Amino acid sequence: MLSNLSITLLKLFSERTTLSLKDLGAIYNMDPETFCESIAYLRRCNYLEILPTYVMLHNDDFTLDAPFRITYEGKSALEENLKTGRQNKFNELRAWMTLAIAILAFILSIFNLYLQYR
Repeated sequence: MLSNLSITLLKLFSERTTLSLKDLGAIYNMDPETFCESIAYLRRCNYLEILPTYVMLHNDDFTLDAPFRITYEGKSALEENLKTGRQNKFNELRAWMTLAIAILAFILSIFNLYLQYR
């Protein structure tokens, strides 16, 4: 399961072509090294990759300037996460509606008993 930061980063990478750690630091106004662990995790999962042209020139260095992009697997994981979130919201709404109907039926049955014995 992806963390909230990982999901946020994948969404950001899906909106933009490439981003480096320095870019992330500038966007969020944070130290770029804050994102190192999350980016490393997303790379291990094959959700992000360093641009092949940068890899050829710098030997797959994980630096602050390395440009990352989302992979097909990353887009799939993001879409699956969004689909799961929508399904969970739908199930929660359905559960609350069922509870509301049950409470309303209970109140109406009590009201009917009151009118019957009055």
